[in-house]
Amino acid sequence: MSIPARWIAGVIALVALGAILVKVFVFRALVAEQGGGWGATLWLVSGYFTLLTHAFGAVALGAVAAGRWPRRGPPPASVLGCLALAMMLSGVVYHLLLAGLWRPVGLHWWADQAVHGAIPLATWLFWLAFVPKSGLHPREGLRWLAYPVGYFVYVMARGAIGGGYPYPFLDVAVLGYPQVLINAGVMGLGLALAGPLMILAARGRS
Repeated sequence: MSIPARWIAGVIALVALGAILVKVFVFRALVAEQGGGWGATLWLVSGYFTLLTHAFGAVALGAVAAGRWPRRGPPPASVLGCLALAMMLSGVVYHLLLAGLWRPVGLHWWADQAVHGAIPLATWLFWLAFVPKSGLHPREGLRWLAYPVGYFVYVMARGAIGGGYPYPFLDVAVLGYPQVLINAGVMGLGLALAGPLMILAARGRS
């Protein structure tokens, strides 16, 4: 990629990392109030799709910025497309289902807006504008489902061993497995449509 594109990737990666750190310290304060330590804080943080996805983004975009993309790894067009789709899911679900459930203030509000709005949009635009996508077939968008499906399996396993459920629409203890599976299925269907459409939209620009 060009030097300006790599600079933009670096800025997005740094903002993502900064927002993650703010969120981690907010969670640390909440856990400390209940007598928990850093282990409990990291366990709590590692359950959130948004924060895991931003960590994924910080690493992937950081690799682009540094010009250190693995030579034998998957192509950046597909990996960053998967990232952009996951970021989009995080932002849409937050604003439709979660934003009204709490009222963050101060620096936490800014971090919240970054992880659910500015960074997802910037990542999607970066993928659309700067990432070479020649040869990327729409069916690749279906492969991107592996990441959110993997997260769903992971978070169900966490909940089953007593780790709790990070999102109310995935809370088996309250909703039961049938409703949670329906909720996840609706989101999965949306992603199955959105991924290929992203690739078709990118082709339409080229």
